[in-house]
Amino acid sequence: MAAACAAPPEVVKEMAPTGKLRVALNMRNELLVSGKSASGEPEGLAPSMGAAFAEMLGVPVEFVPYESADKLADDAKEDKWDVAMIGSDPARAEFIDFTAPYCQIEATYAVPTTSGLRTCAEADKAGVRIAGCEGAAYVLWLERNLKNATLQKFKGHDATYEQFRETAMEAVAGLRPKLKKDGAQRPGTRLLPGKFMAVEQAAATKKGREQGFKLLSQFVEEAKKSGKVKELMKKFKVEKDLAIPCSQAIALLVPVKLVDSSCEKFARLFLVSIENERNQFMQEIRRRLRPGKLVCAKNKVMQTALGLSPESECQDNVHKIAEMINGHCALLFTNSTPEEVESAFAGYRPS
Repeated sequence: MAAACAAPPEVVKEMAPTGKLRVALNMRNELLVSGKSASGEPEGLAPSMGAAFAEMLGVPVEFVPYESADKLADDAKEDKWDVAMIGSDPARAEFIDFTAPYCQIEATYAVPTTSGLRTCAEADKAGVRIAGCEGAAYVLWLERNLKNATLQKFKGHDATYEQFRETAMEAVAGLRPKLKKDGAQRPGTRLLPGKFMAVEQAAATKKGREQGFKLLSQFVEEAKKSGKVKELMKKFKVEKDLAIPCSQAIALLVPVKLVDSSCEKFARLFLVSIENERNQFMQEIRRRLRPGKLVCAKNKVMQTALGLSPESECQDNVHKIAEMINGHCALLFTNSTPEEVESAFAGYRPS
């Protein structure tokens, strides 16, 4: 993969001004940094992606380890790293440009087994206290999106679990694989099904490196398209916990006019979360829900089409749906009842 594209000298200088590609890693993300080699170098999906990009540039790689993602992001304004493998989030984008994600990790809640909460959506109500690890991408998302529940942030996962237990909080947020692994630290709890968002893991570089960022983005897309990301996920045994987002090149971009007309034609609009979709799946769901429309487009395209405010929305109240668009999802316009829609999805079984 790396040999497929030789980087121009000016881009190499832009991306690796010290002669080495300094790759920043969040060492606490065990799905992306699986461990260390005999020589002490980080190993895993993220280090391998960074090393492959360094190989494309024709320079050595130097890993810059961090104990938290927020500290890594804060250092973007300093000359401490060139490329970072980190969760993409608007709160981190002041000094950073993010590529499209190369993988994503589902975030959900753990709740007491006696809790009446059954879905992630139900957790966002008055009186619910949610514990979260400060600086995590999913916590940044919660800060922006929670409407009624109270978010309480703590330093590190251990402190988060401890406060969740000792103060009998209603829920603790986390990445699903991490919550599963740390189940012993939360006796008497269960995980809610589904997700409240998916953390999109991307490559990033400092703003202003326009040509380098373009090459980095192309590298990520080629890594997904060629199967390199999937190969690395299998190598480090994380393929069951990570998903590869749909490549921008094969996403179906739907004109705004189609969304506008669908709002007028159909009685109901559903926001559908889609993971690891295939053309067969999309075709089958469309067939089952005809004459409904399943619209898959860039999130910003769908949000703009629906309207993000009461003043700009194409139909009454659809701006509330637009605000919920996050991760990999689609819009389903239909006259079917919620029960019929649920049945259509539940009845699908991949061949």
